[in-house]
Amino acid sequence: MEESVYQPPINDSLMGRYFDPTNDIAFKKIFCTEHGKVSLISFLNAILRLKKKDWIEHVEFVPFIQNPLIEGGKQVIFDCKCRDRKGHEFIVEM
Repeated sequence: MEESVYQPPINDSLMGRYFDPTNDIAFKKIFCTEHGKVSLISFLNAILRLKKKDWIEHVEFVPFIQNPLIEGGKQVIFDCKCRDRKGHEFIVEM
């Protein structure tokens, strides 16, 4: 017998009113502005649960597309390059 997984109820009236930030278009609308960069840094530090010494301090939007290396693979679009307090750079793809 299959175990059921709890699914919280979805309020359809709210779904049409708010952006889903995991959607590429919504992500760019919300975060790809100078003001949005501040919000994005705060959002990423929170969602990644980074310790204060590892916080992201700078983001740069990168219009970079990586084609799949194998047939049938998925194309990846990198959304932003981040730099943390230690100077490490990494890419975040939403």
